[in-house]
Amino acid sequence: MAEHRNGDPAEALAACVRGHRVRGRRATVVLPRDAYKLLQINAPDTPAEERAEAARWRIRELVDQPLDELITDAFPVPEGAGRQAVSLMYVVASPRKRVQALTEQVRKAGLQPAAVDIPEMAMRNLAALLPDQRGGVAMLWPSGGTAHLTISRGDTLHLARQVELPSVEDHTVRSEAMALELQRSLDFYESRTSGASVSRLLVMPCPDFSVTDCVRDLSNQLPVAVATVPLTELLVGADELDAETLDRCSVALGAALRGMRLES
Repeated sequence: MAEHRNGDPAEALAACVRGHRVRGRRATVVLPRDAYKLLQINAPDTPAEERAEAARWRIRELVDQPLDELITDAFPVPEGAGRQAVSLMYVVASPRKRVQALTEQVRKAGLQPAAVDIPEMAMRNLAALLPDQRGGVAMLWPSGGTAHLTISRGDTLHLARQVELPSVEDHTVRSEAMALELQRSLDFYESRTSGASVSRLLVMPCPDFSVTDCVRDLSNQLPVAVATVPLTELLVGADELDAETLDRCSVALGAALRGMRLES
């Protein structure tokens, strides 16, 4: 959709569906960063089948809308090391009307919304394709004034954070702030996994952020190997896309991996 990026998103999607002749196909809808909150909470001490509802009730003081106006989903964080480790969960909360509007746009464009997801899960899907999962893989997606961070091993998401970046033009200041927050996250992950260290940090392409500069700066400031996500090595056919399209579609590609599992 890069060629339509300055127009109406709904029209752009409809044109894309027509152009690629994919009407009727299943689609995963990825929520934009301003359409949801990702909250980490202590896991409720309830039976597993009741935990999602209990987690929904627990976040009522952390959201600015009544619970009946929100769609929520919850997923557990793997148990931490040691007897004193606290059980944690993530809860995703999104305004019901916003989700309905987005899925309706997709439906009107000619696709069948099969799932609603968040960027962090799309990032996890891409990380799961990497052959070496030792210690875990960190993924970073700088987008606008926010950096999305995940740490996963295989299909298991251990950590997800959204880091607000300083609204300054000084590239060095932004990189230093990002490195500080990333180091805190790496330390937290290591403390919960009996000292397991992330094997590498991969930066996803983003059209409004210099990934090359980001990789260089973080390599100098963090004690972990930093590189760009090798999309052309992970996904068959990605090498046929131009660099600009890959930059804009990396999260969509990760989300599509979920869609492929739905169809299998």
